[in-house]
Amino acid sequence: MKSISSELAIRYFRRFKAVIFDLDGTLFDSKHIAARIIARQPFDLFIIRAERQTRKALAGCDFGTADRYHDEFFSLMAKTTGKPPAVLRRWYFERYMPRFCDVLQKHYSPRPGVADLFNTLAGVPVAMAVYSDYPNVWQRLTALGINPDAFGDALYSPEDFGAQKPAPRPFLAIAKQFGCPPENVLVVGDREDMDGAGALAAGMPYIRIASERKAYRSYPCLTWEAFAELARQTIEQCGLSNAI
Repeated sequence: MKSISSELAIRYFRRFKAVIFDLDGTLFDSKHIAARIIARQPFDLFIIRAERQTRKALAGCDFGTADRYHDEFFSLMAKTTGKPPAVLRRWYFERYMPRFCDVLQKHYSPRPGVADLFNTLAGVPVAMAVYSDYPNVWQRLTALGINPDAFGDALYSPEDFGAQKPAPRPFLAIAKQFGCPPENVLVVGDREDMDGAGALAAGMPYIRIASERKAYRSYPCLTWEAFAELARQTIEQCGLSNAI
């Protein structure tokens, strides 16, 4: 893990015009979430494991459209579970994701300072997006008590692009949507193999939020609290016109 100095952080923040946040593990500590979802759906254990294996197998794959992505995703799950893709699609969106939201609402809350940071960023011309590994981003933010309106329509998941992290196209598409060159878009996430690798492939700077996950590269790493405080200090010290 590589620490990051205040000077380096300020240099980072000074050039940003947009920030892409991961969700799970970044805006909240997602420890034990898989076990808690399984506890709510014990009879679905085999299917839940197949879903996670499928997601891992398709990491970095880009199918171009949501339809082609879903076709491949649920076809691959079907090979593991022996269930028809149509059945698995209904299970995923009508059972699994609602239970996911239920678990978030019951057991999880945002990291300290999340709301304050978003309020601070809302006062400066820095665009914000959430790009999650899972769908139903609006519903999951709401379940956590995070106001999704802070991001406008900039809530994204693999379904929006037909690609999974760390494929670079979704990151570049978000930057294009904001009208920003990639080097002026900061990616903030907890997974080097997904968020970090995607940012690197897209030519974007990346800050890793400290977690129990193993670090593979020497990316700048901060606790969420330190990241939020440095963002606030940068805006205050540099002034509104120099904070991006």
